[in-house]
Amino acid sequence: MKLRILLVFILSLFMFSCSSSDDGGNNITDGGEVPKPVVEEITFDVLTHTILPNEEYDILKNLRVKNISFEEINFTSDNPEVASFVDGTNLVGHKTGETIIRAQSKKSKVNATMKIVVAEQKIVFAQDEIVLGTLEELDLMPIVSLINVEWDQIELKADNSENVRIEGTKLIALKEGEVLINATIKNTNNTSILKVKVIERKITFKEESIDMAVDASVDLNDLVELKNIDVETIKWKYNDTYVNPLCILNNRFF
Repeated sequence: MKLRILLVFILSLFMFSCSSSDDGGNNITDGGEVPKPVVEEITFDVLTHTILPNEEYDILKNLRVKNISFEEINFTSDNPEVASFVDGTNLVGHKTGETIIRAQSKKSKVNATMKIVVAEQKIVFAQDEIVLGTLEELDLMPIVSLINVEWDQIELKADNSENVRIEGTKLIALKEGEVLINATIKNTNNTSILKVKVIERKITFKEESIDMAVDASVDLNDLVELKNIDVETIKWKYNDTYVNPLCILNNRFF
């Protein structure tokens, strides 16, 4: 009986010794300190970032992490119609508006947020309608206002290529008629329309020749028929010299 009690006492001491020496059980280091828990950190360098429609933005450029890898983070957008993620961490703007993006740890509730603003792009013609004479040219750049968009993103089209021709940003009038010029931001429905009226400007002498008496005078403007031309815009030249159109005297212009 005494022997049995002694064996039970020895066994109890052995089990207590094993339990006390188990570092994992009490989470105690060799130095006797309890290790601090690992804390994940996810932060964005900026709280707001602006992009354009169809622009891609790598979210990792402004993301900082600690004790967590990028692969252990989920990225979401509160308003995917404005901007959404493609290829994991690349954000693409879709239309003008705002959304909140979230970087959420897959292992815990640790997360960070950033506001994304998709800016408005706009193209506007300075006037609704212009008039060009046949063979006249017009550079469209000075009459177009661009907001958050560059010229290489603009597509110019005419609804009738017989009346006008477009070369780069230059519009060339070919023959009489009306044409609509559409200026569209590529890959969007953002368009501005310019109405172009092409007219024929023409000067025709009424006669091939006239007879004049000595010391007679004549108004040269009376000798021509004008089509879509203001008489005040006409300049007369004689031997490469501009002259007064009001009269001829003694067979000389003056």
